[in-house]
Amino acid sequence: MEPVIEIEDLWWRYEYSKDWVLKGINLKINPEEFVVITGPNDSGKSSLVSTFNG
Repeated sequence: MEPVIEIEDLWWRYEYSKDWVLKGINLKINPEEFVVITGPNDSGKSSLVSTFNG
């Protein structure tokens, strides 16, 4: 079964920032899996999810 989302070694930062928001993220989500992304404020949750659509 192919994953519906697959991320390998994702690094991301805001355009005018020198600091990385996401560093070396690897993630695979398969069909029918239920995934919860949690963490403290400013930990990159929204930034990660925004990459799912490109």
